Amino acid sequence: MDCPLCRIDERKEKIRLVTRDIMVVDTITPKGHRGRIMCLYRKHTKKLAPLVRRRVMAEFRNFCIPYFFSYTDRFSIHKDTFSTIPGHWHVVASDLDRKAEDYRQILKTPRTEYRLKTRDVEV
Repeated sequence: MDCPLCRIDERKEKIRLVTRDIMVVDTITPKGHRGRIMCLYRKHTKKLAPLVRRRVMAEFRNFCIPYFFSYTDRFSIHKDTFSTIPGHWHVVASDLDRKAEDYRQILKTPRTEYRLKTRDVEV
C-alpha cells in the first residue's frame, strides 16, 4: 500500500500529538494560515465507526482549543472534501483567516466552526 498518511516520516514532519488512535501534524502547505494542522486516524481506513469518530474528534478538539488555536477567537475543522489524499480518514483544522488562500474553499467545505472566546463588541 502506498498511502502517504500511513508512512509519515516522524523524523521529518512537525508532529504535535500522538495517541493510540490519532496523530496530529502540521499540514505540508499552510496556505496563508498561522495555524493549519491535520488529524489522521493511525490505522489505514476511510470510514470510522460512529463511536470511534466521536472519540477521535473529541480528542482532536480537546487538543485544538487549549493548545493550538489559543491565539485566535475562531477556527474550524474541515471534512476531507477537497483532499488530495483519498482513502485514509483525516480532517484539517485551521484558523479562519479571510486573507488565507483557501478561505473561499473553507466556506464551501463541510466543517465545524468553533469560537474560543467572545471579543468585546462596541454598540
